[in-house]
Amino acid sequence: MTRAVPFFTVLALASVAVAQPVIFEGGVRSAASYTPPGHLNSGLARGSLVVVFGKNLGRSASCRPPILFRSNSTGPRCARLGRAQLTVTARGQTSAPASIDVVQRNFGIFTLSQTGSGPAVVQNFETEARQPVNTILAPARPGQVVTLWGTGLGPVDGPESVRPLPGDLNIPLTVRIGFQAAKVRYKGRSRCCPGVDQIVFEVPQGIEGCYAPLVVVAGDPNRQVVNIPAEGAVSNTGTLAIASDGRCRDATGLTGAELDQLASGIALRTAAIQVESNAASATAAVRASFARLDTASMLRSLNILGLPPAGTCLEGNVDAIGSVPQIASPLDPGTLALSGPRGIQQVDRKAEGYYAADIPQALSAGSYTLDNGAGSAGIGAFRASFSLPNPVTWTNKSSNLGSNQHTS
Repeated sequence: MTRAVPFFTVLALASVAVAQPVIFEGGVRSAASYTPPGHLNSGLARGSLVVVFGKNLGRSASCRPPILFRSNSTGPRCARLGRAQLTVTARGQTSAPASIDVVQRNFGIFTLSQTGSGPAVVQNFETEARQPVNTILAPARPGQVVTLWGTGLGPVDGPESVRPLPGDLNIPLTVRIGFQAAKVRYKGRSRCCPGVDQIVFEVPQGIEGCYAPLVVVAGDPNRQVVNIPAEGAVSNTGTLAIASDGRCRDATGLTGAELDQLASGIALRTAAIQVESNAASATAAVRASFARLDTASMLRSLNILGLPPAGTCLEGNVDAIGSVPQIASPLDPGTLALSGPRGIQQVDRKAEGYYAADIPQALSAGSYTLDNGAGSAGIGAFRASFSLPNPVTWTNKSSNLGSNQHTS
């Protein structure tokens, strides 16, 4: 159950420039979750893999107590728990120190997108020789054993710089799929690499979907949180594809025929169109994005064409500091226009693959069409039709409905 998996890359952003190294603000993060500093689960665990974002970075790191980065018998060399300073030295020049927070353990889930969000790096166990990566084209079955890859379970006993040190760690750990706990069979280092952890668990019954949320808590999930970042906080959220019959289904996602098309290697052309009308402000807006998705891009994307199972939710990183892989190639449809009861509104091209229009009046009830005329080289002619009902009338607006309510 501890085979090496070549589906993620730990980033070490480097440059050979002679200028002084610069670590970006908030640029030292877990190499799995990429969680920004200041969040509950942003602490850097002893013995974990870390990525540094910046410029003019070299290939060597300076370690002065209590700086992180190299594992030994007690975790990262020089690292003590709490606030620490990290510097990078390149070609004889040293960066300004960056503040980091070192915790005993804080698990981060590797994701296929290498952003800390989206499908988790998980292998479905079929046989010792066959353990395919979990995707919407290769979902796990309820009850099946799978292997999750990540980093941050905490230090191990022994020098990891000599060789990997696999072995189950005697730590409290919870794996949840949606709101269901999974039975954990193994939690510890992998056989492939120092600092890389594996969690082997059974997929729980009663939940299926293309993007079931997956989180890990490496600690007591019921303890009171006192400090930020917290020791053993909830990990970043990955997703797991689960289907009892081997075919992932999502009422808001791709159809079976479209999944077959993806499996055959044929790219999909997608459109995301949003039309808003606000009677109170007497404004309306149209937003439209067009893109081409190949199979590999679709499989690592964050449920862009589907939703998590009912009763669950997803979260993801939204800041732009990391290296975010391009998951789609933008397409231009040519001209774009919205036609309705009040005439034709042109929707202008704002960027490659992105069109928008702000309308200084609310849209009236009636039938509308959005079309691109004769089409373009990338997208053929299309016509999307929809209807807008009359605006909702709030009949009891004067009632004191909020006297006993609050927002938290």
